[in-house]
Amino acid sequence: MKVIMLKKVDGLGVANTIVEVRDGYATNFLIPNKLAVLATTSNQKVVEQIQRDISFKKEQKKKKMEQFGRLLKRKVFVIKVKVGSSGRAFGSLTSLQISKVINSELDDNNNKVTHNQIILDESIRDLGTYLVEVKLHENVKVKVTLELQQA
Repeated sequence: MKVIMLKKVDGLGVANTIVEVRDGYATNFLIPNKLAVLATTSNQKVVEQIQRDISFKKEQKKKKMEQFGRLLKRKVFVIKVKVGSSGRAFGSLTSLQISKVINSELDDNNNKVTHNQIILDESIRDLGTYLVEVKLHENVKVKVTLELQQA
């Protein structure tokens, strides 16, 4: 029996997808618990329209994040840290500190960079210039230039 998933069910599918399941599983579990509905032609048309809307919104968000990424690429973000006698910072620079600096310098309320989006390949402790990868969207990654300076 073909059903349209209304919610995500582990091992079966996510919302707004059409899956094939056994008749008893659909009638005794999925449909009574409002996890799925029967895949009639009218329901399938509704799902197709929803999927088109979702893909359109994803494409719009991707374009917006690409534009935001171009803005991030152009800037050099300066971070001032306390340095010991050896010229190294007291502790590594964290993704949270980087995101705070980026957001404070941009002053863009619509687009914010969270610490989860920043990918640190190595610990940043020495003074100098670094390229840090920021994942803005599932398909948009940008290298951001950070300059670590003595406070």
